[in-house]
Amino acid sequence: METGIAIVTAIIIAIVIIPIALMQIGTKKRNKQLLNKLEAMASQNKGKITDYDTHKTFAIGFDHLANHVYFYKNTPDAEITQDIDLKKIRNCEIVRQTTRARNGKQTNEVLEKLLLAFKPYNGGATQHIELYDAEESFQLSGELDIATKWSGLILASRNQDHRQSYELDELLHRIA
Repeated sequence: METGIAIVTAIIIAIVIIPIALMQIGTKKRNKQLLNKLEAMASQNKGKITDYDTHKTFAIGFDHLANHVYFYKNTPDAEITQDIDLKKIRNCEIVRQTTRARNGKQTNEVLEKLLLAFKPYNGGATQHIELYDAEESFQLSGELDIATKWSGLILASRNQDHRQSYELDELLHRIA
């Protein structure tokens, strides 16, 4: 009787563990493929990804030495790649595109898109990185956290560049 219970327990444990293990293997494989795409983009510009995040369909990476942000997104329609030179960017902010939906007496805002917007110094066109689109995914699953992290990371990088530039200007002014 004890061997029968042991066999049934082992089968139940296998039924639970095997799908979880297969999902983790699939996620690791997908994340590695996304990272490889980012690294290929950076190497084309003789750069190196020093910080990155991957999500279900996209990856975003940062080359601290070259001060570039790389973005790769695989959608059912196309592969999207973006390379943003932060030396030309004045500001980075999170943009939430919403619509209003009425439900009886209540009005709710529905998030349609979540973007990182990069505003250049020269007043040119703003570049956008699309992290979430309601037409591609029904529910947010970490995109807002990634947007917040990367907006902060990029702004911190911009502030550091400005400090270094200011310190260099001060040093050159003292020498002259």
